[in-house]
Amino acid sequence: MLAVAGADFGPPWVTRPTNITLSRLGARERDAGLGVGLEAVMTEFSSRFSAESSPEPQAFDTLAVRGGEPRAHACGAVTAPIACTSTYAFANTQAIRDHFEGRAPSFEYGRYGNPTVSVAEGKLAALEGTEDALLFPSGMAAISSLLLTLLKPGDHIVLTSDCYRRTRQFVTGTLAKFGVRHSLIAPGDQAGLEAAISPEHTRVILAEAPTNPYLRVVDLARLAELKRAHRRIKLVVDSTLASPFNTAAYLSALRLHAISSLTGIVVIAGLVVAWSPGRRT
Repeated sequence: MLAVAGADFGPPWVTRPTNITLSRLGARERDAGLGVGLEAVMTEFSSRFSAESSPEPQAFDTLAVRGGEPRAHACGAVTAPIACTSTYAFANTQAIRDHFEGRAPSFEYGRYGNPTVSVAEGKLAALEGTEDALLFPSGMAAISSLLLTLLKPGDHIVLTSDCYRRTRQFVTGTLAKFGVRHSLIAPGDQAGLEAAISPEHTRVILAEAPTNPYLRVVDLARLAELKRAHRRIKLVVDSTLASPFNTAAYLSALRLHAISSLTGIVVIAGLVVAWSPGRRT
């Protein structure tokens, strides 16, 4: 695109303003009440660190639209702008020190976070009613990263026998190579599930609500009771097919979603949401 300075050039349906610097544009927006200036992009655009919380509980549909993000976006945008960058600027050396020493959270490199992704994570966490959420490039990236974090050689995991095929393959193939033992239990076999738990070695119960793709329904309330009875066990529930609308209020657990199924659009992404200790199980 050719940029030409001056107000005398432009298509007939628009009056083109004289070119101005970004700093002057930011100041002009601020003075006119049009939203935050461009120099504040790095602070206001980071919704995770500046999201406004509502004093009143919000309905699910309101959270789907406004949850997890600030009311004001950079340059007065109605929705969160897409950040197409891998690196981020700091105002000065002190700002860098504050960030790396934990006093001022910010973005530094694409590998560690992106403002647009952060808005999506905040919104999904708001829908789940949880403290935080973490997006991954795919659903399997989410589940494999989570299980590799929770399990070590000698640990034991219990999962339903008809859960997602690739999840079963990861547990019975990859994790088994690293000394992680497993038990596969039918979704409705509550007695078998309880018998499979080893208080000394079981660290994870993995279930789906409902199972994928057979749509068998697991008793989430009973799983929550087992979790309370065995405090060292983490409960992981893949809620891809139920969505947060149907499962968020039922139990405190590490929950996962495959975003492609959640949104119904051609997107490959995975999500892990953390539980809130204050929520009922």
